[in-house]
Amino acid sequence: MKKLIILFAAAVIGMVFAAGCGGSGNGGGSEDAVSLVLAKDNATDYSIVSYFSDDSIADEYKTTLTIKTGAQFTVAKEASGKAIYIGTAKELAGKGGTDPGITYSQYEIRANGDDLIISVGTEVMAKDVCGLLRAMIVKLDDGSFAISSESFGIKNVCEISEVVPMFETESGEMQELHDCGFDHYEVIYSGMDKSGADAEIAAYEKQLSDAGYTLFQENEIANNRFMTYTKGDTEIHCNYFYLMHEFRIIYGKLNYLGPQTPVTDYEKVTEPTISEIGMSESVQCNVIQLADGSFVIIDGGWGSDADKTYSYKNDAGETVEKTYHRDYKADMKALWDFLESKAPQGTKPQVTWMITHADPDHICLFPPFLKEYSSKFDLKTIIYNFPNLYNIGLGTGSSTNDPVTFTGYITAFIDSANTYYPDVNHYIYHTGQKLYLPGCELEFLMSHEDFWPHEMSWMNDTSGAWRFTFDDSKKTAFFLGDCSEGMNNMMAQIFGDYLKSDIFQPAHHGSNGGTLALYRLVDPEVCFWTCADFPFYNDARHTGTKEGWDFNAFLRNSQKVKYHFTNSETHTLIVSTLEEEK
Repeated sequence: MKKLIILFAAAVIGMVFAAGCGGSGNGGGSEDAVSLVLAKDNATDYSIVSYFSDDSIADEYKTTLTIKTGAQFTVAKEASGKAIYIGTAKELAGKGGTDPGITYSQYEIRANGDDLIISVGTEVMAKDVCGLLRAMIVKLDDGSFAISSESFGIKNVCEISEVVPMFETESGEMQELHDCGFDHYEVIYSGMDKSGADAEIAAYEKQLSDAGYTLFQENEIANNRFMTYTKGDTEIHCNYFYLMHEFRIIYGKLNYLGPQTPVTDYEKVTEPTISEIGMSESVQCNVIQLADGSFVIIDGGWGSDADKTYSYKNDAGETVEKTYHRDYKADMKALWDFLESKAPQGTKPQVTWMITHADPDHICLFPPFLKEYSSKFDLKTIIYNFPNLYNIGLGTGSSTNDPVTFTGYITAFIDSANTYYPDVNHYIYHTGQKLYLPGCELEFLMSHEDFWPHEMSWMNDTSGAWRFTFDDSKKTAFFLGDCSEGMNNMMAQIFGDYLKSDIFQPAHHGSNGGTLALYRLVDPEVCFWTCADFPFYNDARHTGTKEGWDFNAFLRNSQKVKYHFTNSETHTLIVSTLEEEK
């Protein structure tokens, strides 16, 4: 039986040894604390011997050590003297007692005589450990650079302290470990045998329970299973995609998870509604007002002004165009005026804010809106799941998306929330989870974690998708954000008929990303297109007349759809009746 081990050390990384400490041994400093002097006077006796398949990793270690010590380290195939060995634990198992059992996001640092051995569970973590290495090397009183024995041992690169039990499988094969971002990692087991998967997953759940983990929530959709376990500062979320023959384990830092049962202790003050806020250009800004009068905002819009010209060929072959002036301050005011007018009399708006993905037309309104209006409303929870944008293929091919720029948008979003609302809840969702809100259940149906390991060359491949189910009316509202074609086809495959919904937000403002398979399954009665009037009526993609956009033609020609809403003005739908509020 294959035993694929997930073990995490109890220590959280925080190792910085104070420079210039007194004592003797190894050129200064404490003899007990300093184990190896690696360089002095811009010189070193060490070479780097790499067992990694990626040659660039050794070069990165060399650069890191040179920058820190001023010495010119060399990379060699074999050691001719003192050596810094780097590689996976399996490759380095014979080097000085290195533990071959460490896996996933663990690493080990140890000394073997004068040699330094740095091993990782999987090669994908090598550069992360290289970054940590710089902080472990300290400058001593005599000017030499050494690594402290306090850095030695088996540790974990993510900030959790709980041990995660092993998963055992006869048929599944582990794919490469993936850094999902926000201190979460994902392991995928492909080729799961359906006949044995249930028993193997049940055995894994028992191990979690025996290790002290508590089941927070579980869900089953169309033979797919989803479980979330917690212990201490650690969260483990598992996805079993039945038709894809995959079992996925996502582990990392525990964040807010919400109530475990439906919310019933509230006063109903209004009928739930869904609105599309009228804005100066095509953006996504949907607002749901729940039964208790509180709000859920989805995305928002841009945080800057610009002019955008839409130009299309009409059915007669003539060019038609219109220029929109984007005015983000006017857009912010439109959103605020709506919240203020709809909030229960005499109360500040109570807000939960969700972000589908970090494209600027979805996320960038948030920081300036908080700067302008934070004193006038209460932000209770922010909901998101952003990937590590540096390891997903962003910007490859024809895409111009830059991970540095978009990571900046994410940072601004997080920093703004924490600055203006220090106690705000951070809910980082995973597929299959449910968040209970007053009179409503919010279920998450897609994230970038599910789409990996497909290359995500543009930000739409990182969008989330989710659905609201309203308690009293049982009506459902399904939001796709900017989910790409591959993501939408995956949802159609995984969930099938379960996706049938009353209210629907088509993908990517109606321009692309949708699929006929998904749209037929959803088969809605109301559509929120998150675009302006002009593209909705003139862009052949939106109208479905352009070849390949049959998914939009399906919605536009459906006799079932009685409302197609755009954002050239504000539209509000009463959920229970599916009628527009007058």
